[in-house]
Amino acid sequence: MPACEACGDPGALAGSASRTSEPLRAVGPGIARLLIALLLGAATALAPAPATAQRQSREYRQAVRSALREFNAGRWEEARALFQQAHEASPSARTLRGIGMASFEMRDYAAAYRALMASLASDVRPLNRRQRGAAEELLGRSRAFLGRFMVIVRPGEAELSVDLRPAQLEADGYLLLGVGEHTLTATHEGYRPSESRILVEGLEDEEIRMELAELPPEPPESPEPVEADSSGTVSMVLMMTAAGLGVSAGLGAVWIVNRASEVSLCRDAGADCQNMGVLEGERTASVSFTIVMSAAAVAAAGVGLYVMFFGGDDDEEGPASEGAIVGCAPGPLGLSCSGRF
Repeated sequence: MPACEACGDPGALAGSASRTSEPLRAVGPGIARLLIALLLGAATALAPAPATAQRQSREYRQAVRSALREFNAGRWEEARALFQQAHEASPSARTLRGIGMASFEMRDYAAAYRALMASLASDVRPLNRRQRGAAEELLGRSRAFLGRFMVIVRPGEAELSVDLRPAQLEADGYLLLGVGEHTLTATHEGYRPSESRILVEGLEDEEIRMELAELPPEPPESPEPVEADSSGTVSMVLMMTAAGLGVSAGLGAVWIVNRASEVSLCRDAGADCQNMGVLEGERTASVSFTIVMSAAAVAAAGVGLYVMFFGGDDDEEGPASEGAIVGCAPGPLGLSCSGRF
């Protein structure tokens, strides 16, 4: 080892020290203070951050502790809710891993797959080697219980739902569905809804096409049919019948006059008239016919007028024609009519 010429000479050491301090005196006290400040600032910047800056929030710590307690107790829904609260307070790969683990235990394999994929990709408080290996193993198990589908809907603006809930598509446009039976429904205004049932057994990677048929244009609204007034119809029929009977009665009156004239001529002829009995019988028949027709015409007209003015008020009691009953029969004066209204 080389000898140190000044090691045993205190004076030499003192001289060396004084020579070392000479440059500081040469630059002056102001510049020296500036250099010292710069050195202190660099040391502060390179020093580790205070422990309080890295300390997790109280809300985060409490949510994580509660989530782990619920998970160990097998209460998966509560554990996932608490992991989500912790993730909202301080997002990281580890909170995503907790969400994925709880979702897998809930058999919500699509949610587990998404959370575990995001956990492995996150660089915020990343997983250590052991945690990463466990997450990758659970991710593979989740994929075994999932079907991956590319759903193509026409028209493209149609809304897609799965089991009556809006479909959640992945970033690549695929739809993840857990094992079991699912119902896909596509709807769009102006089209008939399209429905497709899918049985997922796991590891499917398929394409599904759904075509919506366009609805035909709606026909213009037609006016509502006007119900015929039954009382008005009955009244019209009765009045027409009365008019016909009245005409018949008028013809009977003409017949009466004709037969009366014939009887009168036969009576004037005296013994020369051989058919007096026949003429008198015809005259009697014409009188009876005229009386019957006249009475029937009056009865029909009366019933028709009653139905016209009062028949519409008895809808609950049945047709107006059932409320008026008239009967006519030969009587001592030729015709007798009776009835009720």
